[in-house]
Amino acid sequence: MQKTKRYLKPIVFIGLLFVMNSCEKIDVVEVDLPYHEKIVVQGILEENKPFDGVAFTRTLPLNEVYSISKAELKDVIAYLKSGVRVIPLKYNRDGIYKPVSTFIPQKQSSFELFAKWNNKNVYAKTYIPANPKIIRAYFLTNGSGTYIQAEIQNQPDVVFGAKAIAMEESMILYESEDIYSVTQPNPDAKAIIKLRTPVIPIEILNSFKNNFSIKVFAFDKQYQNYFKTKKFSLSIKDSFVQSGGDVEWNVYGDGIGLFIGFSSTTLKVNW
Repeated sequence: MQKTKRYLKPIVFIGLLFVMNSCEKIDVVEVDLPYHEKIVVQGILEENKPFDGVAFTRTLPLNEVYSISKAELKDVIAYLKSGVRVIPLKYNRDGIYKPVSTFIPQKQSSFELFAKWNNKNVYAKTYIPANPKIIRAYFLTNGSGTYIQAEIQNQPDVVFGAKAIAMEESMILYESEDIYSVTQPNPDAKAIIKLRTPVIPIEILNSFKNNFSIKVFAFDKQYQNYFKTKKFSLSIKDSFVQSGGDVEWNVYGDGIGLFIGFSSTTLKVNW
């Protein structure tokens, strides 16, 4: 028993030395992720509604906490072009650039965006489709719940989506958080397209059963690629702050972002 006690401390000491020596051999590897500054663009043109402007910000390094004061760009040279008409954009606030006077984009029109900042250039082009023509709409129920389905007249090079809306006069009581899906572009102008809303929560359905409408959106076909890939930035609440994945944007040059046109039609649906 005495021998065991005698050798206990040396054995423990040698063990500690081994651990310490092992720790000293560990190298800490720091990886610096590459940072490429890009202009971030957000511009939505809705048919027959005053244009709210285009937001211009910049990407920030991943280790920098995002704030609009750091990201906004105040000295962008930017304008829209539609045919021969040129619409200059001026800085307003928080990186948003607006036309000098009220501008209301119209359906079946194309728009181009040109912008320059710090020797960086961006370009985008979009189209505002005609308002969707809803042939009929009705409620359907399956294993996941109740939703509204519509049959609409197709438009070539246009994609469609839909939301459920509960309204009382002009007041919106409920609106789906997002559209359920976006249709595939179809070159056949005579085709009838089916689309649906997300499932309506049962408590909402019971509360506003007689106040429901379907709102169908007609987007420039470029929106389909964005819609399919925007899930890659779900870790970031605002997709236009900094991209969280391989989102397919429609802004070219030294930028990323979305510049898109759309129109819509709302139709009341009887239960």
